Amino acid sequence: MAANVTVKMPGRGDEKINPAALFVIRETTPSEREESPEVVTCIWGAGFRVFPAESLADLTAKFTAAGLKLARLTAPGGAVVIVSAERIIDRDPPSTVLDDARTKSVLSFGPGAASPRVRVRETLEDLHLIWSKLGIPTAPIEDA
Repeated sequence: MAANVTVKMPGRGDEKINPAALFVIRETTPSEREESPEVVTCIWGAGFRVFPAESLADLTAKFTAAGLKLARLTAPGGAVVIVSAERIIDRDPPSTVLDDARTKSVLSFGPGAASPRVRVRETLEDLHLIWSKLGIPTAPIEDA
């Protein structure tokens, strides 16, 4: 994997991100933009969240160039989430009690109940197709 990826932060600064630590890239929420209008996206990784002043497309291109296999998925509310597909270790169906009705899969980045998770609209079949196109083994997302 390539060296750290430099992302532009608000106020002319920059941040170096280790691609191997990346979980998700997404656009900021309205409340996040309200708090800091310069931020455009959120990068969520192992132990950190940063809010760059770069577009989702620009960040996706940078991390793809760094060797990551990124999957473009959809959050239950309709927002695009870019997921580091190789970091996914498990896929579970949604909870009928806890999850939004639009959630079709819960993807885990680590073991145990406290591990980071992302909820998406894609079904198991959708994920199989996406993982196959990326050339990633589908075993981690298989139903047990």
